[in-house]
Amino acid sequence: MIKSLSKILVSHRFKIWLIVISTAIITGIFFLSIESNYKTKDVVPEFSALTRTEQKKLGPFFAKVKVGLYIKDFSRFDVINNDFVMDAVVWFEFNPAEVSLSQIEKFSFLDGEIKYKSKPDIKITDSRVFAKYEVIVGFNSDLRFHYYPYGYHRLPIIVTNNYIPTSGMVFITSDASFTVDKRMALSNWVIDDYTTDYGFRVTKFEQVDEKKHLAYPLAIFVVDFSNIGVKNALIIFIPILFSILLGLFSLLVPLVYGIYNWVGITFATAAITSILGYRFVIQNMMPKVGYTTITDAVYTLTLAIVFVPFVLQVIISFMVSVKHKKIPEEVAFGLARWLNVLMSMAFIILTLITIIFLYKIMIL
Repeated sequence: MIKSLSKILVSHRFKIWLIVISTAIITGIFFLSIESNYKTKDVVPEFSALTRTEQKKLGPFFAKVKVGLYIKDFSRFDVINNDFVMDAVVWFEFNPAEVSLSQIEKFSFLDGEIKYKSKPDIKITDSRVFAKYEVIVGFNSDLRFHYYPYGYHRLPIIVTNNYIPTSGMVFITSDASFTVDKRMALSNWVIDDYTTDYGFRVTKFEQVDEKKHLAYPLAIFVVDFSNIGVKNALIIFIPILFSILLGLFSLLVPLVYGIYNWVGITFATAAITSILGYRFVIQNMMPKVGYTTITDAVYTLTLAIVFVPFVLQVIISFMVSVKHKKIPEEVAFGLARWLNVLMSMAFIILTLITIIFLYKIMIL
């Protein structure tokens, strides 16, 4: 039974089936990962919700200002470098008896810089003032790239006013107050959803004394967007896939006693040198972050996987190629046959390990 099993393991037909099946499964995992819906790890900056309890603390004399945002376009939408420039209209609806226009127009964007602000376009309806401003805003956001090169992100755009605390004014907004121009086109990106929230953030000038805590209003507009292109994923993962398969296939090259296995060595060497050199290409494409991304994890796994065939080829090919006078040829050929069996088993084990870890990294 052992002999028949060994014959199967070293047969060309069995090796061809191993190559076809392993290639299909590993390639399938890479392409399935493109279709996976990863949940974004991007977060909205911390803020306190404006609950009824908080409103009671503020007293009856604060002004409620309705805030809305209309995004016309992004002249810069650099996700990798977290750099955005937005062309938009921000509007406010308020009671002029409670708050003045001069106070309203001191609004700003959290973590943003207003590069241009128009004069207010004002309308008065039923003793309420509607004032809108055309603005161009540049801002950064702390996007997370754990799933790079796949992009599922959340971009918070936060309107605030650092001149009037919440004891004098609060912002109110709703999903209906947030609109995006349908003609807006973002290269390789599509907007999936946009939502709103409101509240306040507290600045503590002294930790203990609450009298030295000031709260400022926030109107929060959140854009969820994702990458519709697979160009970066293909550029990164196809060479990695090629290196994995090349390293694994080197284990299936037949060993012949007395002949150095140049083909197997060449395959294994090509796999490890290509993946080492490709690191510099990946590094230039990736965002500059300190944590591990999917790309980092797959690259590290690939490096470990292709290193094993390289070491086995160097050691076993040398053992088979050197002829020993003291060892009978029949014994030597038998040893070579069992080493071929060992290499086939190593291929199966290493392929299973690769499939399991790739699936955990890229799919789960």
